Amino acid sequence: MKYLKYVLVFFFIVDVLIFLIAQVNPELLVEFLPQFNLESVDNTYPRLVGVLFLILGLSRLYGGLYIKEKGAFVISMWSWIVELIYTISEIIHGQFAVNENIMALVLAPVMLFWSFMYFKRTFKQT
Repeated sequence: MKYLKYVLVFFFIVDVLIFLIAQVNPELLVEFLPQFNLESVDNTYPRLVGVLFLILGLSRLYGGLYIKEKGAFVISMWSWIVELIYTISEIIHGQFAVNENIMALVLAPVMLFWSFMYFKRTFKQT
């Protein structure tokens, strides 16, 4: 479980990179992540997705840096739930294809489970 802190910081870095790419060059983001290629005026949808990833990344960084604090860690756990809800709702509405979102549909539940197991072991023992 000691690696969870570093994994959360790693995902923060990935999320910030997605944010920066979405703000600076949204076409590049759409090239790498084609599920965000939705009809929008002046690439507003990829930019909005970049902001979502920044928010998720900041909550993961907060949970990773203050992993011993129950509240901070719960916030990082919620970031995985929000990502899953976002991805699944877009798939249900037909905006995303399942095969384009395998990483989100696999990594988010794995990270949520890993975080929950850490939470259970660390904070629920008392």
